[in-house]
Amino acid sequence: MIIEDLKELLKDKKVIYDIFYEEGHSEILQFRGDEPYSCEKKEKKGVGLRVIKEGRIGFSSTSDFSKLKELVNTALALSFYGEKIDIKLPLEKTLPEVKTVSNSASLVKSEKLFSMGEELISLIKEKEPEVKIDLSIEKEYQYVRLANSEGFDSSYEKIILGFSFDGLLVLEDGITWVSDFYNLSENPFLDLKKVSEDFLEIIKISKKKIKINTDKYKVILMPLPAAHFFSILFVGANGKQLEKKATPLSDKEGKQIAPSFLNITDDGIYPFGYNTSPFDGDGIKRRRTKVVENGIFCNFLFDLITAKKLNRESTGNSDRSYESLPRIQASNIYIEPSKDYPLSRIIKELKEGIIIYHLLGGGQSNVLAGEFNWVINLGFKIENGEIIGRIKDCMFAGNLYEYLNKIILIGSEIKDLGNYYVPPIVLDDCKIVAKI
Repeated sequence: MIIEDLKELLKDKKVIYDIFYEEGHSEILQFRGDEPYSCEKKEKKGVGLRVIKEGRIGFSSTSDFSKLKELVNTALALSFYGEKIDIKLPLEKTLPEVKTVSNSASLVKSEKLFSMGEELISLIKEKEPEVKIDLSIEKEYQYVRLANSEGFDSSYEKIILGFSFDGLLVLEDGITWVSDFYNLSENPFLDLKKVSEDFLEIIKISKKKIKINTDKYKVILMPLPAAHFFSILFVGANGKQLEKKATPLSDKEGKQIAPSFLNITDDGIYPFGYNTSPFDGDGIKRRRTKVVENGIFCNFLFDLITAKKLNRESTGNSDRSYESLPRIQASNIYIEPSKDYPLSRIIKELKEGIIIYHLLGGGQSNVLAGEFNWVINLGFKIENGEIIGRIKDCMFAGNLYEYLNKIILIGSEIKDLGNYYVPPIVLDDCKIVAKI
């Protein structure tokens, strides 16, 4: 075994170390322009070694297991130039039980997934033959094992299954893309009829174009753009930015930054989440960390080293591959939904506003400062509780930390995006810039 061989090579070196081993394989089925396009298979296997010699970090990695001696020697040599840090690697006694492998997802065959893609395309084309569909189904298996010089040694398996598709609609005013995504890691069997009906409804209302003026509107962010919106918060909530004093959240812990009904959790143990695992890249057990509770900013996210530098505790947010040292990364972000506020009710109660399904790009925004500047790739005008048509050539721009306080409502229907679990979000008084 690779880890046992490395332990043997390291036993007389008098260094602190951890060994990160991973292997996996993935299969990606793709359709392009309604037709089968490719079936791509990938494999990966490798090991990364982090050593701390005389208080300095060295790192090396390899996928050639015949060169383990060279791996050890390289990591030791590079420690001479490494960052100086005084840390003790963890020895977690208990780890959380997590759901990362679904029997149904593990047993589903490629042929079944392929037929799902064919069936969905057929259902859409039956009603809208002019729409061109690109579709991708990705199934990935991961195995991770982490061992360190303190005696920690644990592993886990994970299966991720994602289903995404885009519809291209050529209209008089240009091309319109309509997209959707489903995390099937728990249950690989979609209600394709319902998926196609929802998709066709968006296609239908996309055909009518509405011109709007640059103004301030109430805005409904659907789950995908809402995830983009909140991702900026997690740039600021990264403990590395706190260390650099580069985040607007530096002095906001324990303070109100949003309405009292907003609750956001970083959930490293969410069932079948893309980033769910029993331990992180440092060997710290995963957990749920409240980032915003009742509108109050509660916690930054930390890995082991950044926490040590700032005299904090790791939140179990160290991300890592065998080719890299650990770094801080949010796990699965959960936005707490409201009760009894489905999208249909939100739209019905809106006298005038904009609903955004997809955003594009980031412009030249200063994300560290919370700024965003997005093209509305797919959005619609709402009047008197009804969607009346698609808007075009519009931008949604502002600052996250200002716009958090513009949130006036959170929907009740969660969308599973794999690593974001988000309901629709309604904001007030948002500037939408329209092309003249």
